[in-house]
Amino acid sequence: AEPPVSLPDGAVMIGGDTAHCRGVTTVRKGARANPGQATVRAAPSVHAPALRSVPQGAPVVVCETASEGFWTAVVYRTDISGVDPARIESACFFLYPVQTRQAYRGPCLAGWVQTRALVPLPLAGAAR
Repeated sequence: AEPPVSLPDGAVMIGGDTAHCRGVTTVRKGARANPGQATVRAAPSVHAPALRSVPQGAPVVVCETASEGFWTAVVYRTDISGVDPARIESACFFLYPVQTRQAYRGPCLAGWVQTRALVPLPLAGAAR
C-alpha cells in the first residue's frame, strides 16, 4: 500500500529552513505502462492528476521527498534537447538561496515522480 500523502496541495516547495533544491539526477526507464518515461504528477500520489511525462535520460533537479521517500519533488524542463545536465539548476533559476519557504514558480516545470523512477547521473568519463 502507498504511504499517505504528506503535502495535500502538492506544491513543490523551495527555500526556508529546508535544503534548497539541489542535486541533479535523471529519469530511468519507465514502467511497462509508460516505457521510456516517468509520469510527473501534481501531488505525491498515484491518484493525483498526471501533468506530463519526462523522457528517460532527462535531467531533473531534486527538491524534496514525501510519503516516506516514495515520491520525489522535481523541477525539470520540457525542451531537453541540448540541455546540459550540469546547467539545469541555473536554467531553472536555482542560483541563490531562497529565504522564505514557498512554492516553486520559476521558468521550469515542477511536480512529483515516484522516487524509483530516478537514478543518479553517471559521472563524466565513467565507463558505461
